[in-house]
Amino acid sequence: MLEQLVSNFYPEEYAKNRVKTTRSFSETYKNLSTQYPMMSAFFITGIFCLLFAGINEIGFNLKYIHSSVSSYAIQKINVHQEPIQIEPSSQKPFQYYGVNKEEYTVIPMADYSISALVVAKNTNVWLRGIMNSDFDNIALMDLGLLCGDVANSEFLHYVRFRSKKNLGSARELRPMPVWGNSWQDVQHYLESKNLSLDYFFTHMSHVHLIPANNNVMSALKSLKYKDAVKLDGYLVDLDHNGPFTKTSLSRSDTNATSRGNGACEVMYVKKVQIETRIYE
Repeated sequence: MLEQLVSNFYPEEYAKNRVKTTRSFSETYKNLSTQYPMMSAFFITGIFCLLFAGINEIGFNLKYIHSSVSSYAIQKINVHQEPIQIEPSSQKPFQYYGVNKEEYTVIPMADYSISALVVAKNTNVWLRGIMNSDFDNIALMDLGLLCGDVANSEFLHYVRFRSKKNLGSARELRPMPVWGNSWQDVQHYLESKNLSLDYFFTHMSHVHLIPANNNVMSALKSLKYKDAVKLDGYLVDLDHNGPFTKTSLSRSDTNATSRGNGACEVMYVKKVQIETRIYE
């Protein structure tokens, strides 16, 4: 508003000041570029990296924009049931090509099926196509899931979730009390349902997903907050130029000293069910 008033009452002075400011910035940049020749190179490289990553991100989203229904289920998804895990897996190790076109060995450790409520989703990486780790090139998406007696909208009035990827390959699901609540409020709610914080943590999963094909990935990417989903496939370890990732095989893993570096499952997904629609 003030800038508009100045331009109305003193148009000539305003125009001069605008030119002076522009010239001042331009001259400052030129002087810095002359004094520090590498600055221009870093600036141009940074712009190129951002453009390249942006194009890759657009390509990634377009690649998985459409999914085709393979069949329909008779029964609806029951998010309150426990995950089904059968060890050892019936599937032998197999080869899989990541988005970087490199070959990975997928080692199934258990047949796995989980019906759950989606509470978080993450497909973000740092500068896609530039700073991808080996894990980023094969595990294309993370889902935060709730199952059992905490898989309901009422519980989500007390707890919110954030799935994120840190710089590097570390990924985490962070539960937090909803604004205005505390962990004590969460605990009181759970106790009112004859549940505990331990029960909650063992029925919360952060699953790193390896899609069997583009149709499965497109279906996964279409998931929204509070969607009920059923995933079928395998919990897997990964080998690429030497073993580098292990999956959790227990819902009670809670720290970095446990198998899989905590409570995160690495899952090869063969089939996705959303409502009664099945994608394979």
